[in-house]
Parts: sequence; C-alpha cells; structure tokens
Amino acid sequence: CGTPSLKRAGEVAIYCPNRACPDILRSVVRHFASRRAMDIEGLGEKLVDQLVDAGLVRSIPDLYRLDAAEVLKLERMGKKSTQNLLDGIETSKQRGMAKLLHALPIPHVGETMGRDLARKAAGLDEFLGKDAAALERTYKLGPVVSADVAEWLADADNLALLDELRALGVSFASTQQASGGGGLF
Repeated sequence: CGTPSLKRAGEVAIYCPNRACPDILRSVVRHFASRRAMDIEGLGEKLVDQLVDAGLVRSIPDLYRLDAAEVLKLERMGKKSTQNLLDGIETSKQRGMAKLLHALPIPHVGETMGRDLARKAAGLDEFLGKDAAALERTYKLGPVVSADVAEWLADADNLALLDELRALGVSFASTQQASGGGGLF
C-alpha cells in the first residue's frame, strides 16, 4: 500500500501498520475465516479477494453484513454457493471464544493460546479493561503476551471491532470445559 513497514523491538517479523491496507485486510480476513479459526465454509482465498476488491468487506464485521444480492454479482457465485457462504458465516457466530481469540489479529494469540484462555475464562468480556499485570497474574500469561493482549484490548479501534461483532451476534462465550484435562478438540 506504500506505507513504510515497521519492525517491533525484539521481533523478526516486519509488518504494515496501515489498518486500511488492502493486503493486510485480505490476510486478516483469510485468517479469520480459516478452518482453524472461525471455520467459515465456502470463504476461500479467491472469494476473500473478490469481496475486498468489490468493497463488500472493509473489516471483519463486514463479513456478517454481506448481502446475498451483492455476493451473487461476484464471479462464480451462484444462488447455492452464495447461500452456502451465508450459512457458513452464520454458523461461525457460535464457534465460541477459543476460535474467536485465535481468529482475531491479536499478537501472540494463536490456536493453543486461544484454547488455553477460553478454558480459564467464561467469556471474552473477562479480559476487557484488564492491564498487562492483571492478565499476567490472573491468566498466567507471560509478560510479552500479556502486554500485547492488554494493548490490543485497550485500542479504541479494536474495542469498536469487538462491539460490532457482538452486535452482529458473534458469541464471546467460552465453549471450553474449565478442567485440567487436555482432551482433543
């Protein structure tokens, strides 16, 4: 997008800080929809590209506002594939906190961390308003992870994203058992 890349201190990865960058948006939406995250059936890489290019998806919550008539206008989208996509998006609303935490672009929170946090909390709202020290103490996170999670949750744009997702019916509740067992999912 032309925005100078940044590198966080102590990290190898270089990233684009522009939240409106189309390439970043594509990457975030692809990850959000992926099988290991929100598992949105029918939302593959090419369709994400079409949705972003057509301006139908400018943020994650836009997925939950897609209109069938607009999706039908896209290349290779018939009535059946459009309905399957919309059904997959609707189903994803109930994936639960572990999947949602993994799906969101929170630094250092992947699939395993999302599951661990979901086991320790009744819902995502438990994390809101907590500083890094409280997250580290309460949820046994390391200092780097707790700082990144606290920073992400304190950002006004990220809080607005969460508010939009909640208003659109995405569940923030944990579906995990709060047990010490390490069962398979």
